[in-house]
Amino acid sequence: KSVIATINTTPNTPVATQSTYSNCGAGSVTIQATANIGVINWFAASTGGTSLYTGNNFQTPVISANTTYYAEASNNGCINTNRTPVNIVIYTPPVVTDETIILCENQEINLDAGIAGMNYKWSTGETAQIITVTTGGTYTVDVTSPSPENCTSRKTIIVDEHLIPKISRVDVNGSQAVIYLTKDADYYEYSVDGLTFQDSNVFYDVPAGLRTAFVQEKNGCGGDTFNFIVIIFPAFFTPNNDSFNDSWEVAGMENYPQAQVTIFDRYGKLVAQLNGSKMSWDGTLNKTPLPASDYWYAMKIDNDHPVLRGHFSLKR
Repeated sequence: KSVIATINTTPNTPVATQSTYSNCGAGSVTIQATANIGVINWFAASTGGTSLYTGNNFQTPVISANTTYYAEASNNGCINTNRTPVNIVIYTPPVVTDETIILCENQEINLDAGIAGMNYKWSTGETAQIITVTTGGTYTVDVTSPSPENCTSRKTIIVDEHLIPKISRVDVNGSQAVIYLTKDADYYEYSVDGLTFQDSNVFYDVPAGLRTAFVQEKNGCGGDTFNFIVIIFPAFFTPNNDSFNDSWEVAGMENYPQAQVTIFDRYGKLVAQLNGSKMSWDGTLNKTPLPASDYWYAMKIDNDHPVLRGHFSLKR
């Protein structure tokens, strides 16, 4: 009886496409090797072990540290036990931190890639580690480590331009004052004494007289001031010569030299007039005490301001 014997050729030692691969940070790497005949099996050790993959192109699992895999050639059971090592080097990419920084209006600021000794490519086209900008916006810089690593990380810097505040007006209603700006922003704070600042632009119980409104940018970019006058009309007075509330006087009127206040009784009769030379009323008409009652006033500041009207009580 005849027997047919098949002789299989033992492959040559595998040839790696390249002996060392690199990757920037953890990840999967595709490595390659070829044999003159048969197939390539990949192993995690130079001898023994179980094949991880069969094929010329091996896509590794995710690796985060330097690793070596080994290619072994076989042809129908004929194995070349000389395994070819293929090294994978894991480089650490540059560690960058995104930033948001404040740029004051009409100023300039330096942007820093943050790591020295690298290669830099800014979104502005500049290639220095530190650049200077004068406008707000979003800037990026690609930070690349030198060869052989050549790992790139992108840093984003948001430049938030803060405008210098400008007061447009101050509205006063009694002892309440509201500061209005030409353009509002949440990075402004307000004050009516220059010492205590608050986020709200509304102030209560502001003392009568000439006052100054203050607004400033919270990070020191600048501010503005605006003078205003608070006029307070007393709700009542008690002309009984006890040195308390003995006369009715408009607080803050002294800041309007041309102002005039006319006072009427409940029937519309004129009982008193106040001005720069006479700024208080003692509750009399022709030196005769008037009865306890409500009285009405009208204050004309000048031709540019509306007439202020209201009433108060005379108590005895």
